[in-house]
Amino acid sequence: MTPGDASSNRDRSWTPVLQAAAAGCCGAAAACLGKLPGAAGLGLLGRLLCYAALFTCNGAVMGLYLRSLQALPSTLATVLSAAANCVLTGLLGRTLYGEPLGPRWLAGVGLVLAGLALVRSRRGWQLGCTAAAAETVVPSPEATPAPSAPAPPAPAPTPDSAVVPGAGGRMEQAGSGSGSDPSSSGSPLGRLCTLSYRLILSYDGTEYCGWQLQPRQPTVQRCLEAALGTVLRLERGELGVRAAGRTDSGVHARGQVVQFCCDREHDTSKLPYKLNALLPHDIRVLRVSRTAPDFSVTCSPLGKTYHYSITNAETYDPLRNRYAMHVRKPLDLESMRTAAALMVGTHDFTQLSNIGEEAGRPRKRNPVKTLQRVDVRELGEAAPGGLRIEVEGNGFLYKMVRHISGVLVAVGEGKLAVAAVAEMLETGSNAPPGRQGAYRGYNVAPAKGLCLHQVYYPPGVDDPSTLLYPGLLHDEFGRLLEAIPDRVSDEE
Repeated sequence: MTPGDASSNRDRSWTPVLQAAAAGCCGAAAACLGKLPGAAGLGLLGRLLCYAALFTCNGAVMGLYLRSLQALPSTLATVLSAAANCVLTGLLGRTLYGEPLGPRWLAGVGLVLAGLALVRSRRGWQLGCTAAAAETVVPSPEATPAPSAPAPPAPAPTPDSAVVPGAGGRMEQAGSGSGSDPSSSGSPLGRLCTLSYRLILSYDGTEYCGWQLQPRQPTVQRCLEAALGTVLRLERGELGVRAAGRTDSGVHARGQVVQFCCDREHDTSKLPYKLNALLPHDIRVLRVSRTAPDFSVTCSPLGKTYHYSITNAETYDPLRNRYAMHVRKPLDLESMRTAAALMVGTHDFTQLSNIGEEAGRPRKRNPVKTLQRVDVRELGEAAPGGLRIEVEGNGFLYKMVRHISGVLVAVGEGKLAVAAVAEMLETGSNAPPGRQGAYRGYNVAPAKGLCLHQVYYPPGVDDPSTLLYPGLLHDEFGRLLEAIPDRVSDEE
């Protein structure tokens, strides 16, 4: 990173401070505008304009204040807003209405400014993380010794590799780096923090465009990163948030596992409460724990379980309709279970996925997956007409569980023969799935019925003193610097 980049980052780091101060100024303007509608000689149109300006100022107060809270501690943002509000209210009152700046106004300004100074001296601005990191990675030519031989390049991280957030202090098995700052040691992990945590996340995906961050779209990752950044006072690049499964738009989760990083110990029993206080009502953190230094949320799982919910009745249950597919025609459960048994084991699931083309290019995915079980269960009296398809496996292709559920429903309705399911598994990748939009004999089940139920990991993932992969290359913090053999991140 160049010095120019560092200067740009420092400029951006002051943006939250200006936003908090601007919120206070808008509040002062709203206070002054509140007096104008009652002024003598002001007509109806003038009053309406005053009220419109008043509402605009109040909206700006909330918007700017909330934006500043994404990067500033709440105490600092509040004191900054109050300081700007107190000062500008007095000045506008004197300018517009001739109100005197009395001793009480001066005392109020003094107290607020004293509080601001106290907050800054005790906690700092909590800014400039990016700028500080940028400055540490610009070595001076004099301080950098010339190597006697070209050093081998560090392995570049790829989307499917296990160059992942790590944790822990120095370990004997770790690399020989000497610096305590990973960003200054030339690590391919860059600005990523050094302690690894994982949390169990539950969410209703109805209102979100999936887990993964998307520009100008509401996603679960966006909400969680905003909450983590506020609580831990870290930027997105330092947190390194990753999830075990990239759930699609409208898909729910009961046991999603999310990994993030920070540079200091936290009380994991209190983090769920702090995060849930900032998260929307349809996203909840259930548990937080430290992990092994080389833990990878995407490459360490042994398997996952997905549940697909169905209401098989004449009329759908309005209390379950948000989370279950409604099938009006009675289903043949025995045929469904026979077809489900064919899917258990190791197969090429190309025909039961959206693994074909993506944006005009073929997807590069390994279509061979192993399913430990595919069960069709009746929910009984607790949910009349309720069915649940439970699929457990070591990995899943894009929309694979929704394809499996759609196939089983088609078999249960008599639209698809059990033999056709065996033929799909036998065909595998020898033919493109759904070529040129051809109907496959079933409809892909809607997203609302799918839920990521659980992710399974090997023992020791929550032990910060243990390396899960001692035979692989690690940095001085115990974080992996190479891919885990025979493990790739999930495509679902």
